[in-house]
Amino acid sequence: MKNQNIGHLTAINSGHPHRIEIFSVGYNLVGGIIPEGYQTKIKNFLNEIKDNKLTDNSTVYVTPLSELPSYKLKNYIEENKLNITTARKLEKLDTLIVNKEFIENHYHNITVWDHKTRTNKINHITDYLIFPIDVLVKDPKFKKHINPMGNRWNDITIKGKKHLTHYCVSIDEYKDICAKIPHFQTVKDKATIHRGIRLEGSHGSKKAFDSLEFYINLLDNVEKHNLKVVLDSNVNEDINKGLVIDFDIFQNLYGMLKSTDTGNWEVAKEIIANCEFETSKAYIIALYNMFPDLSKTSGNKNYNLVKKALDNKKLGMNIQYRGYVPAFESLLTHFSAKCPELISQLMPCLIYRINDLAKKEVIKEIILA
Repeated sequence: MKNQNIGHLTAINSGHPHRIEIFSVGYNLVGGIIPEGYQTKIKNFLNEIKDNKLTDNSTVYVTPLSELPSYKLKNYIEENKLNITTARKLEKLDTLIVNKEFIENHYHNITVWDHKTRTNKINHITDYLIFPIDVLVKDPKFKKHINPMGNRWNDITIKGKKHLTHYCVSIDEYKDICAKIPHFQTVKDKATIHRGIRLEGSHGSKKAFDSLEFYINLLDNVEKHNLKVVLDSNVNEDINKGLVIDFDIFQNLYGMLKSTDTGNWEVAKEIIANCEFETSKAYIIALYNMFPDLSKTSGNKNYNLVKKALDNKKLGMNIQYRGYVPAFESLLTHFSAKCPELISQLMPCLIYRINDLAKKEVIKEIILA
């Protein structure tokens, strides 16, 4: 649905004594319709490419579906003297980079509010009618149903700063409007019908909204241009190979994060972002929960990759309030529930934490049952 600004059309009662129904446009633009069955195909595809690696002598595109900072890939190529070039035109590429979590979070769990049942529906599949706005606004028989007040709140041809080109209604919404405005039946002949899941601006980030067309065309483009797809987590893992956070580095990072110096915080986040995640995971989880400010979205895109990996696995505690300092019992309960396999590595971190808060050594060892 390239170059289309699509509004979600509804009909509401005007409050007029004669109870005239008028057209209205929803608060958010419609990005498009994810075709029925496409989510399942993407899930299967992501599972198939989960082990793919970025290889030398390739031409790569860090796609809109990736979270990998371009500068990080560029530095990796230069430092390792790799023969990897970047491009955007699909016909010049052989490799695409995408982020699995970004796709799953923004395109695989789309919730819509159903006004009839008064419940949220997840990944609701139905038929949608999309038609040019001229079908409605230039038909004189609809004139009395269009609010004559010329302001941006009532103008059904504009949404924000964008001029609408099309309207979208679900098949149920179409039937409801036809019951109120019988002439609305005529738009069906001039509409295209799409079956699937409607994605609106309210369903995620602006990036997800803007990247919807690329997502919908991903599988076709991969097949058409014979492209290899690599998860950016795999690329990030290769880039970060070599730096492992152990208990000694944990203590250094703890001291930096304990500082009020913003420079120390940025350096600490950069070290966390550039380490081997899996082998350093226990110490990253410990720091992430001991310093709740680490859970805030950062201007450091590199660090945000780590943050999202932790958040997607729910490895961070819920922050109770600003300035919250989690107690020992809370940390131990959280670690035992979320990552029991790492307890033996996390326990020295907890002991270090208690002694630091006490400002002296009060615990030397905790023996696990």
